[in-house]
Amino acid sequence: MALPVFKYHPDPLDTGAIAASDAICACCGQSRGP
Repeated sequence: MALPVFKYHPDPLDTGAIAASDAICACCGQSRGP
């Protein structure tokens, strides 16, 4: 799944604003990571 495009913050993974995770979503049970 690709991340959405953020107009004012184009690369949140690169800047460390968000981080990829292998954790499982408590609501839907799907992987939230790469």
